[in-house]
Amino acid sequence: MKTRTEESAFFTVPKNKFTCWQLLIPELKRTSRLCGKHFDEKDIVKGLTIGQDFHPADRWRLTTSALPKHSLGNFLEFLVLFTVSM
Repeated sequence: MKTRTEESAFFTVPKNKFTCWQLLIPELKRTSRLCGKHFDEKDIVKGLTIGQDFHPADRWRLTTSALPKHSLGNFLEFLVLFTVSM
């Protein structure tokens, strides 16, 4: 079984946040994906806790308030950003 990490989880740009995210990442396109290392740990929902039991999600998702914050300075070296061809 594969173990997911923030670096291996990719997230789409929320349609209603595109303009805001593009201010942070000018090269961003609507079809871009960002890996989890660009977000705070608290911004990634990995599952649901009910009582004392944690139920992992099939797909991780971002909270509605999530913004990319880390490794945004040097796009060639740090930013893991790719565009899905349409």
